[in-house]
Amino acid sequence: MRALRRGLAQQARDDDTPPPVAEAPAAAFSEPEPPFEDDPGEEDDVGSQFDYRAPFTRRRNTLRMWTIAAAIFAALAAGTVLAVNTYGLPEWLPISRPTFGIGEPGLELDFPREDQRSETLPNGEKIFRVRGTITNSARETLAVPNVLVVFIDARQRPVGDWVVVPAKRELAPGESVNVTEAIANIPPAAFEADLGWAPN
Repeated sequence: MRALRRGLAQQARDDDTPPPVAEAPAAAFSEPEPPFEDDPGEEDDVGSQFDYRAPFTRRRNTLRMWTIAAAIFAALAAGTVLAVNTYGLPEWLPISRPTFGIGEPGLELDFPREDQRSETLPNGEKIFRVRGTITNSARETLAVPNVLVVFIDARQRPVGDWVVVPAKRELAPGESVNVTEAIANIPPAAFEADLGWAPN
């Protein structure tokens, strides 16, 4: 009986004991090693062999670039010359401009200085009287441009101007036209006046 009890008690103890836990291999919980290690002999500024590189880099053609630049410059220069000839120089450009324009060859201005003078009207208003003639001495009909009257002061500096439109815009060969103009609002500093063709 004692042997039977001792066997049953031993069996009961064996049933209460939890099963042993299997230990995992030490390598399973160890920290993984990096797949690649930097070579201490390499420098930091050397790029990786896996960096992106263009498959094909085109070489610059210096001659072609200079040719394109020269063509662009020539086009801009031609456009500037055309614009100046068509519209004239802009007012803001600090370049001295000719006072009078170039007239048609064959057109002659005859404005005697003694006929260009200031007059005072009966009502007290002061005017400047312009008198003269334009003659076509060419062998063909010519267009008559406007006449420009430039007022200058005692120091020969321009202080104002006035455009005179002739009565006839075309003159046949040998034909003349009389020009008479009464200019009001004379600049106070005006001392005398010069006459010429108006610029285009």
